[in-house]
Amino acid sequence: MSDATPQTNPTPPPDSQAALGDAVRRLRDLLQDLPGTHDVLADSAHRVRVLSYDGDVLAAPGTDTADPQAVTVAKAVLARAGIQADVERLERAVGPAVLTTVHSAEGVNRLFQAVIDTLPHPLKVTRELVAVMREHNFCDPAAVYTLHGHVKGIQLTLEDARKVRAALGEPQAAPAPTRPQELYAVADDLARFRSEKLGGDSVGVRAYPARGILCDYCMDDLLVLGPLTIAQAEALTSALARTLLEVL
Repeated sequence: MSDATPQTNPTPPPDSQAALGDAVRRLRDLLQDLPGTHDVLADSAHRVRVLSYDGDVLAAPGTDTADPQAVTVAKAVLARAGIQADVERLERAVGPAVLTTVHSAEGVNRLFQAVIDTLPHPLKVTRELVAVMREHNFCDPAAVYTLHGHVKGIQLTLEDARKVRAALGEPQAAPAPTRPQELYAVADDLARFRSEKLGGDSVGVRAYPARGILCDYCMDDLLVLGPLTIAQAEALTSALARTLLEVL
């Protein structure tokens, strides 16, 4: 009979577990906004697994999970970022997938930055705009997306619109409309103001009265911005970010 002690995975200290949890949340939040599907799972052995399918591995360009070479390319991307990880291809009932396993919180943080570094510029801009909209407590930042080089899906309540106008240089907010008809005038005025301040293509704004066409149950009047160019989105992000700094 052997007297050898069975090998077990050591339990990470609490502070290490907390660091891993924070890193996993950041990575999960980042990947859920990107093309494809990326399931992020952590286990008690300090391993983090990312299962990517229906798109690029870890959102890295040129690593479509349907391509047999995706694993080779993904390994090269990770190696360039100094990330030690296991990458393997899996055949699933719904199609091919790639499983990436990282073994430390530091590795997950490096992976987060590597994904950021590989994002196309329009996606980076959209992510930054969504982040600053969340800081301002705008009504639905998750609806914002990038398509054909433009940023779309920006919805504003009247309070959100007031913050936008203030950020772009209008100190006095117009009184809130009291009738649905007035909301359309507010939308037209905001469109003119935004186009003047952001430059480039004209920016349309559509009005949706509360409990109207856009939403059967919303209690707020909504203004939906037309597509922004990347330059306009960058200008808006910078303006909103400045107002956050002024509050601090």
